[in-house]
Amino acid sequence: MNTFKLFFALFAFMLATAPVAGLADDQTPMQGAGQWIDDVAMATTVRAVIVGDTGLKGFDINVIVHNANVQLSGYVNSQKDIDHAVDLTKSINGVRSVTNNLLIKQ
Repeated sequence: MNTFKLFFALFAFMLATAPVAGLADDQTPMQGAGQWIDDVAMATTVRAVIVGDTGLKGFDINVIVHNANVQLSGYVNSQKDIDHAVDLTKSINGVRSVTNNLLIKQ
């Protein structure tokens, strides 16, 4: 039950902050409300899966979704971490494509 409460709290937080922090530059006001809600939900799901993964938990990975196309950015320790984050994201139902902008920490 605590996991459900945590996920719900995370979802509510992401839903509240997405209009400010989660929009890509190429998103236009013409995007329908339904698609926008779907994108916010997908971004929240991707973030939750990444944060919940023990191998990626400590990394600051940013997620932007536009029309079910996911962009990942941030820093990780290795190419293995990049591949794992991309694979996890691709495994999420509804993801059309993944743009990988993750970088390896120097």
